[in-house]
Amino acid sequence: MDREWIAIDSELFEGSEISGSTKDRLRRSAKVLSANFSLVPATVLSPEERIELERDKVVSPVFRHGSALLVALPEIRVEESLPAEQELLKKWFDRHDQDLSVLTERNDRFLVAPLSGKAEDALSAAQELNPLHPTPTGDSWAGGAKKIPVSCQ
Repeated sequence: MDREWIAIDSELFEGSEISGSTKDRLRRSAKVLSANFSLVPATVLSPEERIELERDKVVSPVFRHGSALLVALPEIRVEESLPAEQELLKKWFDRHDQDLSVLTERNDRFLVAPLSGKAEDALSAAQELNPLHPTPTGDSWAGGAKKIPVSCQ
């Protein structure tokens, strides 16, 4: 996880109960990524402010590899075109309904979110979904070695 940057969900940020002066400070230091997310230097927040934003699920983790930054979002998009594999995915989702919610299911795409609302939990679920990264028990949703496209939204 990158220690230099954090990502802020703009919509959740505006609705959060953090003080107006803190919001102004964060807006001034933010680098807008999209309509929904901005990067903010981690040093702009006090530990207490960061805890408050994390509690309100406003903050998403940022990961760095070389010069590339990745913002983990609290959603997973899974694409699978084969009906038999889709059925296996649905069974996997059913087994994980205490932790995940299928937000949408259209044709060959599923949009899934952790009930916790945390990006870290979306990453964990995405890793568990990917058969190349088996669960600690060694099982996977399909039980095979086929790589499926998984992205955190």
